[in-house]
This record gives sequence, C-alpha cells and structure tokens, in this order.
Amino acid sequence: SSNSLHEKEMQDWHPVRRRAARFLDHRFFDAAIGIVISLNVVAMIVETNANAECIQSSCAASTGVDEFFIINMIFLFLYTIETTLRLYVHRFTFWCNFWNLLDFFVVAIGYIDLLSLFQSDTKSSLPDPKTLKIFRMLRMA
Repeated sequence: SSNSLHEKEMQDWHPVRRRAARFLDHRFFDAAIGIVISLNVVAMIVETNANAECIQSSCAASTGVDEFFIINMIFLFLYTIETTLRLYVHRFTFWCNFWNLLDFFVVAIGYIDLLSLFQSDTKSSLPDPKTLKIFRMLRMA
C-alpha cells in the first residue's frame, strides 16, 4: 500500500513534521480548504458587485477600514498557513507539484499586492490576485 510506504518514509521525520503531514493528508483538511476557497470566491463576487455599484452611483470614498480588505487579509493568512505547512512537510518536493506552485504564486502575489497598497504611486504590472485566486477553484474539481 502506498500509505504504508508513506508511513515508512515518515518514520525518519521529526514528530512535528509527521503530525503536520498527517494533518495535511486528512480528508477534513481538504474539505476545510475547499470551503475556504469557496467562501473566498463568494467574497470576491460580493466585493466586485459592491465596487461596481459604487462606481455606477459615484460613491464617496469610504472612511475607516474597508471590510473587504480585512476579509482578504484573513484569506491570505489562511492560504499562507496552508502553503507554509505544505512547504514544511514536502520540502524540496513541494516545488514539483503544480498545485503547490500555484498556491505559492497566489500567496506571493497577495503579499506583493499588500505591499503595493503602501506605495500608491507605483503601478504594479503583476496579475490581479483576485483573478489568480479563481484558479484555486480548480483544485476542488
């Protein structure tokens, strides 16, 4: 069985790494990530609709903290935890998996986008992180 082979390989790992691997391999973790991705897509749709309505009605600039910014930071935090765990468990083989590369790229673009908020005079030529997050939905297929 491939699972027993995986268990034999993990015997040499640090106990924390073994526990993290079992956590990542658990079906409930996959389900939880699927739910997070789905909620993220719903949040993107709601945010896009709100922005479109604001443009059409010439909304005044909002004062205070944007609730969509906070929601997006929560999703970025969750994706960062997932990607960091996968990198910790898989080490160099992390980079051999397309989905891991996509996740890493989405998280990295999210942080670059966050940094660009503090440099408002700089226009980024990077893809929109919201567009890239949609590709995460492919993982659920």
